[in-house]
Amino acid sequence: MKKCIVILVLSLLIFLPGCADPIITEPVSNLEKPAFPHKGIIDVCCPLTDPLSGTCNLNGKVMYYHEIISSPNCVEGLYTVYVWLEMDTEICDMLGMMHPAWSITESSTDTVIVNEEGIVILEKNYPVCNRVDIKLNVKYLITTGGVGIVETSIHPVNPFSNAIKVED
Repeated sequence: MKKCIVILVLSLLIFLPGCADPIITEPVSNLEKPAFPHKGIIDVCCPLTDPLSGTCNLNGKVMYYHEIISSPNCVEGLYTVYVWLEMDTEICDMLGMMHPAWSITESSTDTVIVNEEGIVILEKNYPVCNRVDIKLNVKYLITTGGVGIVETSIHPVNPFSNAIKVED
């Protein structure tokens, strides 16, 4: 009887591991990114240097819509991100000068490719209402998780750069 029990136990020890599911040896991607869209608002309040009035402030908000687009031909580890941005800000000078509002109101849509651990810097230039001598430069940080602002600056523009040249 003891021999039967020993043989039964040994046979169970030999055959049970063989019936278990095989161990997965292939790499498993645990970095599934959410494909659902989301939107948000970035409050903007930062100092700028204006060539005309010196130090000024940029105040307002940027509304955004961020969506990871699934694509059947997309390379594994790369994500196509659709971004809609709407800038609604105003430049306020610190000198208290009386002038028409220096506002920036513009929207844009972009599609960028982002890897799963990476970021993309998206640079946008916005015209400033009532100012032909400057443009607002904004660098956006685009990831698979959302949108942020990295840097804002004012760049001078030659207002006569689009003038037609007449040759003799």
